[in-house]
Amino acid sequence: MGSSTVTRSRVDPDAPQRKWKHMVVSRADVARRAGVSPALVSYVTNGGPRPVSAAARARIEQAIDELGYTPNTIAQALRGSSTQTVALLVPSAVNGFFGELATAIEEQLYATGNSLAVGITNDEEEREMRYIESFAARQVDGIMAISSNSENTLGLLSRSTVPAIILDRIHHGLDLSSVTIDNRAAAHSVVQHLLEHGHSIVACVGGRIGTSSADERVDGWREATSTGAGDDRYLARADFTEIGGYEATRTLLEREGTPPAALFVSSDVQAVGAIRACAERGIRVPDDLAIASIDGTVAASFMSPSLTSYRQPIEKIAETAVGLLLAMTGDEGDAHSHLTIGGELVLGGSCGCPEHPISASGG
Repeated sequence: MGSSTVTRSRVDPDAPQRKWKHMVVSRADVARRAGVSPALVSYVTNGGPRPVSAAARARIEQAIDELGYTPNTIAQALRGSSTQTVALLVPSAVNGFFGELATAIEEQLYATGNSLAVGITNDEEEREMRYIESFAARQVDGIMAISSNSENTLGLLSRSTVPAIILDRIHHGLDLSSVTIDNRAAAHSVVQHLLEHGHSIVACVGGRIGTSSADERVDGWREATSTGAGDDRYLARADFTEIGGYEATRTLLEREGTPPAALFVSSDVQAVGAIRACAERGIRVPDDLAIASIDGTVAASFMSPSLTSYRQPIEKIAETAVGLLLAMTGDEGDAHSHLTIGGELVLGGSCGCPEHPISASGG
C-alpha cells in the first residue's frame, strides 16, 4: 500500500483580525463587534453630535483598533460638499522655487486640516486643462495655479464654480484673485545692486516671452539700465530651466561687441545654467562677470559662489494664498483680491559681495 501524508492545520487565534485587514470594514461591522448601534460609532468617529458613554466609547475604540476601521472621509466630505482638498498646478517639480512653494502650501493646508493635490503641467495648455477638469470633477475645494496660459486654461478656471487663485504670475483681465511679488520692482532692485558695484553694462537672461512674471522682470531690468524696448543687444530669453539659462547665457557671451560686466538672471534655476556656461568659457564669477537673480531658493546659498538673489517670501506667500483661498471656499473672501508680497535682496558672493558662512538652518 502506498503511504499518504496528512497535514494538520493549527488554529490561529489572530486569524479573525488578519481577515478583517484584507476586507473593507464598515461602520456596521464596528457596531456589531462593539455591541452598539452604527449611530454611536458615527458619534465617536465624528466627535458628535451626541455624547457617548465612556463604556460604549471604549468598546467602539477597541473594535476600531481590532478591525482596522478607517472612516470614509471622502464620502463624508462629498455629503458635506467639502473634500478638504486643495489642488495646485505647477509648471515643474524640479525647479527649486516651485518645489519650496508647494511644500510651504502643503504645510499651511495640513495645519488647517486640509490636503494638497499637485498637478505638474510643464506649462503646457493641454495638461493644465486636463488637470483642471479632473480636479473639478473630484470636487476639490479650491485650485491654485502657476501658469503662463491665461486665455484658455486660466479662463476655464475663472468660469468654473471652483474657487481659484493665481500664484507667481498676474493675469490681467481675468476674474481671478492672485498672490505674487512685485516682479518689476524685484528686478529693478537686483539690477540696481549690480550697478552699485560699478558695472556699466548689465545684461539680462529673461524668462519665456509672454509669461507675465518674466515680462515684468525684463521690464524692471530695462528701467534700471535705461535700456529701450527695442534694444536687445544685452538681452536673451529662455525658459525658467537650467538649460534655458545655460543657452541664453551662451548666446549673450557669443555676441559681438563689448561684453557685459554683470548679468541679471530672471530666476535661480536659470542662474545655475548661466554659471555653467561661464565656467565652460573660462569666465570667473564674479571676477569677470557678476551675477544676481530672483527667487532666493535654498539651493542659491549652496552654490559656489553663493548666489545673490531677491528672495521671494515663500512662507508668507503660502500663508496668504491658503488663507485667501479658504476664505473664498467659505464664501468669506473677495473674489477679486490681488495681493503683492514684499521680498528682500539676499547678498552672496556671485555679485562680488563677501561670502557668508552657511548657517545651521541652511541659509
